[in-house]
Amino acid sequence: ASSATATLGDAVVHASAVAMADLNPAVASRYGIASGQPGLLLLVTVRDAAGDALDAGDLRLQATATPLGEFARTLELRQITTGGLTDYVGEVRTTPPANVQFRLDATRGGARAQMAF
Repeated sequence: ASSATATLGDAVVHASAVAMADLNPAVASRYGIASGQPGLLLLVTVRDAAGDALDAGDLRLQATATPLGEFARTLELRQITTGGLTDYVGEVRTTPPANVQFRLDATRGGARAQMAF
């Protein structure tokens, strides 16, 4: 799995990619994904510096996924809230083994960060 982290004021935005086939059934269910699916899950978390829940406020996320040899495509991110924590997830359907480059632009309260991995 690959990941990137950025700080926007008091918010820590962490993005990571995980093979959907590697998700255990409980996690897949929480994110609304059928377990064992081929492809990658982009998981974006927004927390405070201590790792606790943080109101995302005016957070705006834009993500793209570019599978190797293909064009970049906009990745729709769904907001999922469980246990008081808010995450954002997006799915990229690919056939393993696949190399995918993710780009994430995040803005919040006038601060902006770009991540690529």
